Amino acid sequence: MDVANLFTTDTDIVAYDWVVLTDPENLIPGQHIVPLVADRRADSTVRRALAELGNVLTTADLTELNRKVDKDKKDPEDVADVADAYAKEKGLTD
Repeated sequence: MDVANLFTTDTDIVAYDWVVLTDPENLIPGQHIVPLVADRRADSTVRRALAELGNVLTTADLTELNRKVDKDKKDPEDVADVADAYAKEKGLTD
């Protein structure tokens, strides 16, 4: 394969040591994670937590989290454990 269209957090990029091309003309817009929360649930605590997460979550972090879930074949109930461990590591939870 010469060129592939992937998300920057795709674990295959690191796994296969692929080169990510730059886009100096900004022809492809950035792809950002946007949390979707029902307005009735988005109280100040939830908003503050999401803002904190947004300040620490990097593309590299998200790629590693994806690897732990996708490549290590975590069960759906283990996904919460992966997220919880990340939150603790980053000081977002106790």
